[in-house]
Amino acid sequence: MHGFAAIKGNLVWEQCPSSPLLEREVRVRIRASAVNRADILQLEGLYAPPPGESEILGLEMSGEIIDTGSAVQTLAKGDRVCALLGSGGYANHCTLDERRCIKIPTHLSFVEAAAIPESFFTAMVNVPQLKAGSTVLVRAAASGVGVALLQYSRAKLSALSEEASPSPSKSKVVGLVSSHDKVIKLQALFPDCKIFDSEEAIIEAVGLHSVDTIFNLVGGKTFVSDVRFAAFGGHIILLATLAGRTSELDIGQVLKKNLTITGSTLRTRSQEEKIALTERFKNEVLPLFENKSLHPVIDRIFALPDARQAIRYVEQRKNVGKVVLRVP
Repeated sequence: MHGFAAIKGNLVWEQCPSSPLLEREVRVRIRASAVNRADILQLEGLYAPPPGESEILGLEMSGEIIDTGSAVQTLAKGDRVCALLGSGGYANHCTLDERRCIKIPTHLSFVEAAAIPESFFTAMVNVPQLKAGSTVLVRAAASGVGVALLQYSRAKLSALSEEASPSPSKSKVVGLVSSHDKVIKLQALFPDCKIFDSEEAIIEAVGLHSVDTIFNLVGGKTFVSDVRFAAFGGHIILLATLAGRTSELDIGQVLKKNLTITGSTLRTRSQEEKIALTERFKNEVLPLFENKSLHPVIDRIFALPDARQAIRYVEQRKNVGKVVLRVP
């Protein structure tokens, strides 16, 4: 097996030993992976892989099974699968427990499937039990995770609206992005969402103290605005720290508004948790891909040898949706 590891700020193509398959493991010929901001941090030496994980970058992959352990029950050679990884996606092969694999819907390509796991697992884990009529705000809505949160929130609210028929709710899914160009692109993709490039525009559209669920993928000083945006009983979910790890917090407003503040990450979860989350994904989210209620949004495709350029592209925040690496 060969893959790109982060060594002193550089991507180094290196050979890694292939270990014998455990009873319930499968070996996958990787056909595509995708770039995540965790890869940028790992390349900078700021986000080491969890203990026991490979030094090779990459938190997700798609490919075909080329070998199976002696007790594999649900998969066979030739099956097309995708999976959430702790690391190891920027490679030509990987090995993992069969229970962490998701069979790719027939209408999706390897490139499309590689854009699903990290973003949509994050959405599944963090989108709360929404209520009909809720307003949801996604910061950095053009990112891979941001696009997934827009889609999944919209799908959940749409289902609630149908249940409430003939009195449809006035739910809103709102996205905040960094440029007008991203507004145009996202609005074209999701015309039933409201996309803005400034906080002032959001205040004008939905008002202060009116957002029920806020997904913050930015961090830093933006958290101050989130507390102002949040409705009574609102929920602020912190998922990234692009603008910094610290922020002022008006504790009085948190108490006064009865706010819930949570944080979440996937990479450091145990094997058992990831197996459970994969099973949940198969039951709750995969059917929405199969009926095309959800779909991966891909901004650009790079060849795996051009991984450094792909990472730089994401680092510059140019993408609307996922950046995918095609593995030769």
